Amino acid sequence: QTATPCCVQEEVNGLDACTSVEYCNQAEANCIGDCEGIWTIIGGDDSTCLALDEACSPTAPRPRCCEPYDCVNAVNNVGTCGVAMPTEPTTSAPADAPVGSPITTLPPTARATYYFGHSLIYHTFTSYPNKDYLAVPYWLDQLYEAAGNDGWYANGEFQTGSPNYILPPTDSWNFGSEGDALSIWQGNFAATAPLFTSIVYTDLNYAQDRAPTDQYGYDENPNPRTPVDSVVRILDFMDQSGSLDIPFFLYECWNDAGIYMPQFDGSGGSATFPTSAQRDAYFAAADFASQYHQWWEDLFAEVQGRRPDADVRLLPMGPLLVDTLRSPALVSVPFHELFEDNSPHGQPSIYFLAAVIQYVFITNERPPASFSV
Repeated sequence: QTATPCCVQEEVNGLDACTSVEYCNQAEANCIGDCEGIWTIIGGDDSTCLALDEACSPTAPRPRCCEPYDCVNAVNNVGTCGVAMPTEPTTSAPADAPVGSPITTLPPTARATYYFGHSLIYHTFTSYPNKDYLAVPYWLDQLYEAAGNDGWYANGEFQTGSPNYILPPTDSWNFGSEGDALSIWQGNFAATAPLFTSIVYTDLNYAQDRAPTDQYGYDENPNPRTPVDSVVRILDFMDQSGSLDIPFFLYECWNDAGIYMPQFDGSGGSATFPTSAQRDAYFAAADFASQYHQWWEDLFAEVQGRRPDADVRLLPMGPLLVDTLRSPALVSVPFHELFEDNSPHGQPSIYFLAAVIQYVFITNERPPASFSV
């Protein structure tokens, strides 16, 4: 039997089933439960594999690094599990680059953002026919071009569990593969970094039951880190790669809604729709006066204290979105017409509103009033 990396995600597959590596590493990769920890090898003679940043030997047949990592940077036959940094960065994309990308220089009025994100920025694990509409970067580009600018390019990767993101950063979002022109990827991060005008980073929306200076709540994790450590790790990488001189936005995604509307699980049917009281309780738990927002303020303050030279800024997306949804124009819209489940993943209108908020926050300008959805 061939050994297959696998982890258990009890909430989706049941206690005895495995959630695929493809699901956790490609289809948003913001799995919950055991998926955030070590991968377990099923079959063959292996019982475990080594997680990101764990010590490894490039010549030892077992244990191997968990996919998609390799044993890199070895000295005296001891390395760490990770992704090798290219020694000679590619200056242009390979011949099989996605359709519509990349460009090699940023047009005069263009912007470009790299995202360390999850499904509350770009939602792909869904049956919705056009996933562009579930991507904040897509709407951001539409708004920016409608204002007469050259475009707002985007690349990004999903979380893979603690310590959250692969370094060097990859382009697992693959904007451009469907023929759009969002991607500016040059084949690797080192070659693309000079083109980015901002970085956006977000964390889990259900880790706020403990302080951002406390370890993530995954007891099985062999290499635990705190949310603060996760941000600092990326800032340090940016510093070493010479790309720390652009704004780094902490994207405060909106809060998890599971405890406020447990029946709204995405299965459909009017019996699952949240009540107005449930919606109001959720909004109160995600607005500017909430403990949830304070957690992000604390994360921001800790990161600023540890890396004062970095241009770190808090983008309070969740509270600003709640304020928008409480406005007279939208307060009567049922919750289930805005969100598809209690994660809560949005309908296209939510990702559009998030793009409007990000547009104003980053550019300090109003989006064009003439824009038509």
